[in-house]
Amino acid sequence: MKRTDTKTLIEAARVLARDINSDDGVANAALVEIADRLEELKEDELYGLSNMVRNICENRGWDSRAKIETAVLSGELHPRAKPKVRWYGKISHAEVCQWLGVNSCPHCNRPIK
Repeated sequence: MKRTDTKTLIEAARVLARDINSDDGVANAALVEIADRLEELKEDELYGLSNMVRNICENRGWDSRAKIETAVLSGELHPRAKPKVRWYGKISHAEVCQWLGVNSCPHCNRPIK
């Protein structure tokens, strides 16, 4: 099943908040808050990365998409990087490459699974 994109979810929550007839208004308020929080998340530059990968990157000072992309392309952020990036392996690398839109490893040209 294909996941719905965030923009569509935000719009749907706002439409539901407007159209639902809730006696106490709690459902409407909850839907508005859901839409607001989704918008905040979407504005986050590292949106889409797991917490573990986000922490790895932020602890190394890679706190933006551009810095992470530079680290991947330079080999600093790679499962076999020297010095080793702790807790960063093939699965984390695949996640980062997919997030960046890279289909194959820039170092070995293997397809990212």
